[in-house]
Amino acid sequence: MAKIDEKVFLQNLMERFADYVPQNTAKAIIADIREELENFQLISVIPDTPAADDSDDLASLWLNAKTVEGLSEKSIAHYRYCLERIRESIGVPLNKITIDHVRKYVADELERGISKITIQDYQRVLLQFMRWLNDEGYISENSCKTMKLIKFPKTKKDPFTQEQVQLVRECAADDKERAVVYFLLATGCRVGEIVGLNRSDIDWRELKLNVTGKGSKTREVYFDEVTALMVQRYLTTRKDDHPALFLSKTGTYFTTGGIQAMMRRIGRRAGFQTNPHRHRRTLAQTCLDRGMALEEVQVILGHEKIDTTLRYAHANQRNTENSYRKYACM
Repeated sequence: MAKIDEKVFLQNLMERFADYVPQNTAKAIIADIREELENFQLISVIPDTPAADDSDDLASLWLNAKTVEGLSEKSIAHYRYCLERIRESIGVPLNKITIDHVRKYVADELERGISKITIQDYQRVLLQFMRWLNDEGYISENSCKTMKLIKFPKTKKDPFTQEQVQLVRECAADDKERAVVYFLLATGCRVGEIVGLNRSDIDWRELKLNVTGKGSKTREVYFDEVTALMVQRYLTTRKDDHPALFLSKTGTYFTTGGIQAMMRRIGRRAGFQTNPHRHRRTLAQTCLDRGMALEEVQVILGHEKIDTTLRYAHANQRNTENSYRKYACM
């Protein structure tokens, strides 16, 4: 509890009494209160707030708020790491950081050869934190509010072509790799959504399942008969009773890194880059090319905002020409 100065307390009482009792009466009452309080110490009933330079406490409060908003443990850990790195690099408490500090930090990181993508990621976390400090009243002014994120040229992330899809399937080394490839292409799941799946999660009759995605949100995803066949064929090769749908070499649940490494191996055999997210992008593009509504693709991929789904939509020139001749020709 925070201490309050006795003189301040009594002066506040005097000012309140002055509105409805004579001044002499107010002074007499204050004198009696002062005498009564000689053996006591006044304290405030207002909870303490973090000290002005206690950036660890402020960061913890912000991360608690993000947890309540539904951010995953992985995202919270990433935010914490970013704030710690930034504070170490800049050398001042987080709530004392100014726009000049951030500009110098960005320039120093560029000079060190850090990628612009990484710098932007750290910068975005810091600017979110500074905005929260200002909104919650922990700082009187956010000097970073006018700062723009560092820009970098964005590379086009293409989905697989139909030929590449076939190559990826053919370059799977065994039933497990083949099952994972088919499952990723059919469901469009994020890699983090499949590593914890159990056999019992699959509805084989309806060819669907529920997965838990970003923000601990659950959605329904679907697959086809061929994918079901490939996954069931893989399961028949297993002699264990582990509940995991896909089992790692160590006999435990896969990690995201394990699935990513598997995809890199398949990509080396196929002769081009492949990763779990490219499978997801391919499903989105295939659905859009075949006429599925953008809103439905959004639901399948589990995107909160449709703008995110739009980034997956690469206009196919032939489809564009066909659509033009169908809808625009007079």
